[in-house]
Amino acid sequence: MNLRKTTLTFLILTLGATLAHAKKEPKYEQAHQLTPEQSALVEKAIAREKVVIKNIQQRTPLVETYIQEMKPDEKLYQVPTSDTYMLNRVDFRKTFTDKAYASRSEKKHGYFKGSGGAFASIGKALHLDRESFNTDGFTDMMFIDPIGFDQQHYVFSYVRREFLGSVRTWEFDVHPKVNGNGRFYGRVWIEDQDDNIVRFNGTYTESQSEDNNKEFFHFDSWRMNMQPDLWLPVAVYVEESQRVEGGKTVGLRAQTHFWGYSLTLPTRDSENVSVQVEGAVDQSADSQDETPLQATRQWVSQAENNVIDRLVQAGLLAPPSDFDKTLEQIVVNLAVPNNLNFPDPIHCRILLTTTVEATTIGNTILLSKGLIDTLPNEESIAAVVAF
Repeated sequence: MNLRKTTLTFLILTLGATLAHAKKEPKYEQAHQLTPEQSALVEKAIAREKVVIKNIQQRTPLVETYIQEMKPDEKLYQVPTSDTYMLNRVDFRKTFTDKAYASRSEKKHGYFKGSGGAFASIGKALHLDRESFNTDGFTDMMFIDPIGFDQQHYVFSYVRREFLGSVRTWEFDVHPKVNGNGRFYGRVWIEDQDDNIVRFNGTYTESQSEDNNKEFFHFDSWRMNMQPDLWLPVAVYVEESQRVEGGKTVGLRAQTHFWGYSLTLPTRDSENVSVQVEGAVDQSADSQDETPLQATRQWVSQAENNVIDRLVQAGLLAPPSDFDKTLEQIVVNLAVPNNLNFPDPIHCRILLTTTVEATTIGNTILLSKGLIDTLPNEESIAAVVAF
């Protein structure tokens, strides 16, 4: 009996010591000391990140977001319950705040402000407008930390070298030196040519709340070489399978695509602008009178071209390319064997959206990039074009 009491006491003391030790253990893995070469690489990447932030502050890209909410399922693990699709234009010249890094300790403060209705609608769709969530968190996933990303606030630990496609990169694990709300921790990939961060994967630290509601999501953010020595965000994928909301476990998936960084916002004066052609010569006296039918067709064709040009300027439609000619050849292959005679040529253009959709504007067939990527072969494309 004495032996059993002694053993039980020993186990209780051991368990208590283990729990106490677990509470004192650091949240992150111990970082490895960087070599001088690795430390210099990190410093260059930090400097390049500041250049990226300044470039994005001058841009007005298109932002396309698709959100799918999930719920647990016994057979399929998770099944979708609802989805939301949004297409917005964001003027980043008006979205960055100049608040200090410490301001992120408050839940409702982030890096951005006044982003029109774009990211406000994203936040509502993600149910981020509730008090237990950070309404700017989804926007922050484009960036690691626009304000305090440096070796004074973060710890870097070298992992390995890796190829991302054809890009050679260095991998580093990153976590904040002092825990707080909304600071990044995860992994970054730095390309070895110009020391730009081309990918980062992780989440943001959360405050110690009493409930289990998650304030931030796990995400994977990718960038692309848009211009020489300039990498800008192109896609963010979000997935959270064990999110607690209102006492219920729910899941969430979302993906965001960015493009049109070179576009400029139209002004009110440019809404109805007359087009002047330099070097034009008035030959109206030599022209023959058009029939009412010809005049109507020409008017419709001009209206169609105006709409197409406007969509290109807005960044929704891709500029003319060789792939358009491939699609138009499919139209010819359909029309000739079936003796289809069209009064005007049929054209094809590509929508830059990732949704699976097709539509027409006059005699122009519009196929989305998402539809083209989904169709497996030319026969499938021909079926859509024929429809």
